[in-house]
Parts: sequence; structure tokens; C-alpha cells
Amino acid sequence: MTSFVNNLPMLSIFLLTINALFIVLIKKTEISRILLYVSILLVSAFAVLITISTLNNGAFVYVLGHFPAPWGNELRAGPLEGVMSTVLPLVVALSLMGGQSELLASVSSKKLPGYYASVSLLTASMLAIIYTNDIFTAYVFIEISAITACATVAARDDGKSTVATIQYLVYGIVGSGFLLLGIAILYRSTGHLLMSSLRESIAKVFTGTARLPITVSFAFIALGLAIKSALFPFHNWLPWAHAVAPTGSSAILSGTVIKVYIILLIKLIFSVYSFEVCRQMHIFEVFFVLGLLGMTFGSIRALYQSNAKRMAAFSSVAQVGYIYMALGLGTVGGAVAACLQILVHSFTKAMIFSSIGRLSESVHHKLDWVSLRGSARSVPFAGIVFTLGGLSLCGIPTLAGFGVKYAIAQSALEGQSYFLLSMLVLGASSVLNALYYVPAILNVWNRPQVGEEHIKVRDMGFLLSSSIFILLNIFLGIYFVPVLRFVAEGVNMLGSF
Repeated sequence: MTSFVNNLPMLSIFLLTINALFIVLIKKTEISRILLYVSILLVSAFAVLITISTLNNGAFVYVLGHFPAPWGNELRAGPLEGVMSTVLPLVVALSLMGGQSELLASVSSKKLPGYYASVSLLTASMLAIIYTNDIFTAYVFIEISAITACATVAARDDGKSTVATIQYLVYGIVGSGFLLLGIAILYRSTGHLLMSSLRESIAKVFTGTARLPITVSFAFIALGLAIKSALFPFHNWLPWAHAVAPTGSSAILSGTVIKVYIILLIKLIFSVYSFEVCRQMHIFEVFFVLGLLGMTFGSIRALYQSNAKRMAAFSSVAQVGYIYMALGLGTVGGAVAACLQILVHSFTKAMIFSSIGRLSESVHHKLDWVSLRGSARSVPFAGIVFTLGGLSLCGIPTLAGFGVKYAIAQSALEGQSYFLLSMLVLGASSVLNALYYVPAILNVWNRPQVGEEHIKVRDMGFLLSSSIFILLNIFLGIYFVPVLRFVAEGVNMLGSF
């Protein structure tokens, strides 16, 4: 059984890549959609098996080919990689399901097979970034994810989508340039690309003459990943791209794509540079300050948005700030809280974008708050989903967002690092979240304006996907402590492998 499980990371990436090729060749919309859903569900099931196996037997490495380090390529899987590879593809499938009706209405049927192929390749690249044990291979798949993500933004053939895609691409190129430069400096300093070999080499040379280039390499890599994950102040591309993309794309981009770069950053901290070396480089202080600024600035900008999707997009900027703030605490508990936030925000933001799409459909695809007034009365389930998602991000107990805030507060208290400042900003950010989500919730449930015509629509795909999102949200809101212990075990394996 163990040898079979060891092949599953590579099989998952291969399956989604080949699936994209079949979709392009078949060019049938219905078949393409079915192939995509089936392949994503399969790789999620594979990830469940990987998670169970690594919990019982420890993490494993799968060697690709027969070449030794530093030229060989490897995949690594542990409990953390397993759970992330379970949740993120599942969010992709549920996001597509929730935004399917709008996708069919707004994207040409001739383009849909290409769109599904792009999503399949995007999911494959995310899994490769999560599983890879080779830093250059991670870069290659980051480039693939950037190109395919741009394709999902540009699915609508209009001017706004084109401008947003170009902006997304420009920021992505800049981020990739910094990332590649950091990798080149690291390779020049150590002669290795495999993460395990890099860790051993950095531990030997960091205290000597290579201290400066190692520090510079991490600075460039972190900067590149910060740009791609929309950390403040490198976030300007995100509101534009997520606001004009189809609803399913917005949910995928915000819920999964920007998270996978942070997962790679966490792997680099634990598996390559080591926690102690990162402390000596004072990188955690930078993450903490930028995280706090992102939490505050993103929420303030969200307050002034008249477009529902742009509000949700700026909310994502604030939520990314939570992740970096937790990492910036400089403790293992903070990193665990950051991983929990990745999981929570992935499906919470996906359910918010999906619900906005359904509410928008009821008012002839308008997204301004004036037009959306009373829309939840026409599609009450979408209103419930939007309400629960918004309240979760505000940190209401029994919903998933509360568990994240609790985990960050506990980590700050245990580590005695920036405890008072962390509590003040967490409280202020929760208030700011409430200041724009609560009025938005009241608005969609309010009585519509006189003469405003709303359309009552039914969508079983949205009903199914959102029901799963709600269950996940409530589950993590109640059982977040056991989940934290589970994630902690996976994070600890990163540092000890």
C-alpha cells in the first residue's frame, strides 16, 4: 500500500495534465466539464490517501528519474501537503460548480473547452507547487499557473477583462523575475536545487561568507511570492482581476491560486532555509509589519467599494494580511495559524464569490450595491451563503473565521511576540470587516427599490457546492482545535524531514 501511495503525487499531476490535453482534443463542452470534475475528485481522493498514509508512516520522497542531486527531481508529501492537495482542488471544483450558470451565460461555448483545459492545467500546476521538493521545478509550475490563471481571467471577451489580464500578467512577470533571481543566487551559493540538499548546504555556509547572498536570495524569493500572493503593497492587480473575471474564476483565483504561493513560502521557510536561519535574517519582522498593513489597508479599501466583487477582492487582500501576520509572529504556532487561515479563507472566499454571482444573476448581472439591494429575497439560499461567509470572516464564533483569530491570538500569547499589538490589530480588523460585511448583508436582505425587477433563479450546482462550503465552514468553526493539532503535525514534519 505504501509503495502505491508514493506514486499518487506524480499520478495526480499527470492525470490533470493529460486531462487538459483530452479536453482540448475533444472540444465538447459537456464532456469537458465532466472530465474536469472527475479528474479533480480523483486527485482529491488521492490526496486523502496520502494524508492518511503520511500520518501513519511519516513523509516520503518520490524520485523522478535516476539522476542524483542536484540534477534529479523529487516530489515530497507529508500531512500538510496532503491536506492542502485535498482542499484546494476540491475548492476549484466547487467554485466551478457554483459559478457554472454564469459561466455558461457569459463565456462563448466555443471557448468553454479551452477554459476547462486551463483550469485543469492550473490545478495540476498548484499540486506540483505543493508537492515538489525541487525549487526550480516549483518556479516552472509557478509560470504555468500564472499563464493558465490569466486565461481564466480573460475568458470573457471584453475590454475590462483584457486590461485586467494584462495587469495580472505584468505583476506576475515582475514576481517571477524576483523569484528566478533569488533561485539563481541560491544555486550559485550552494550548488543545489533540491530542498533537502539546500537545507544541509545553507546550514553549513550561512554562518560564513555566504551569509549575505543567502539572505539576498531569500529576500528576492519572498518578494516574488509576496507579489504573486497579493501581499500589501503588491496587491493592485488582485481587485481588477478578481472583479472582472467570471464568478467561478474569481472564486478559484482568490480561494486557491494566491494561497499556493504562500504554501510554497512556508515550505521554503521550514524545509530549505530553516526557522532559525529565517529568524537571523529578520524576515519575520517584515512579514509581520506588511501583514498588519495589509489587514488594515485591505479592509479600509473594501469599505469604499460600490462593486460587490471589488469589495470581496479587497477583503482578500486583508485576509492575505492575516496569513503573513501569523507567519510574522516567528513561531511554529504562528505558521500553523497561517496554514489554518489558508484553509479557511480558501473555501470561505469561494463561497462569498459564488453567492455574489448568484445574487448578481437575479438583478440582470449587475454588481453595484444599489442594484443588489433586496436580491437575497429572490435567491434566499445565495443570501444565506453570503451572510454566513461574511460573518465567518468577521470572526463570529462557531464559524471558521473565529478559529483563525483564536489561533493567531494564542500563538502571539504563547510566543510573547507582539501580543498587545496583535490583539489590537485583530480587534480593529474584525471591526473593519464588520463595517463592510454587515451593511452588505443587510443590503441584500433589505426590501428592493420600488419598480426593481428581480429574477428568481434556481441552480442545483450552486445549491450543492454552497451546502458543502457551509458544512466545511461550520465544521472548522467548531472543531478547529483538532484541526490545528493535525496541521501542526504536518508543519513539524516539514522541519524535521
